[in-house]
Amino acid sequence: LSPIILAILGYLIIFFAARPLISSAASIIDMISGGAKGKTEFNNMYNGNVFKTYTETIPSSEVEFPLPNTQYGEITIEGTDVNCPLIYGDSTAMLKKGACQYMGSSFPGFGSTLLVSGHNNSYFKSLKDAKIGAIITVKTTYGEYKYKIVNTAIKQNTDESAYDLTADKENVVFYTCYPFDALGLTY
Repeated sequence: LSPIILAILGYLIIFFAARPLISSAASIIDMISGGAKGKTEFNNMYNGNVFKTYTETIPSSEVEFPLPNTQYGEITIEGTDVNCPLIYGDSTAMLKKGACQYMGSSFPGFGSTLLVSGHNNSYFKSLKDAKIGAIITVKTTYGEYKYKIVNTAIKQNTDESAYDLTADKENVVFYTCYPFDALGLTY
């Protein structure tokens, strides 16, 4: 009986020691192979006339704000293949399903900074192709917003000067890991 207990204990120790490596590998495999599946799931959820185009300003009191980790829009960037769901919340699970808005940032149309992230090997893979002057379109459940790219930069992940969440003018900041197309640790 003692060798069986020792074998089970040994397997458990190996499993828990290797779990972070196994989790990372599974995440990379899921991101590479499951990216389209996540997009299809969201497209199926929102295949009706959810995204209305408003011709006039609507009061913020009439805007239905999204719950955390739910899709409330779509993003496209001219000159790139970026065309994906916009999700409110940026958990690891949600990053597998589309572009994710940092919950501490402003919503489109509310006059401050919208901070959006996406994986560099899936939804934001072609973000590297974005050019100055290209148009970013953000369709939400309450309207459509267009932004012009005025700058691109590579910043350290610790550089807080890359964005200003207290800005008094509307802007959108997209960020992803760098370098593009890298598997493994990126920043």
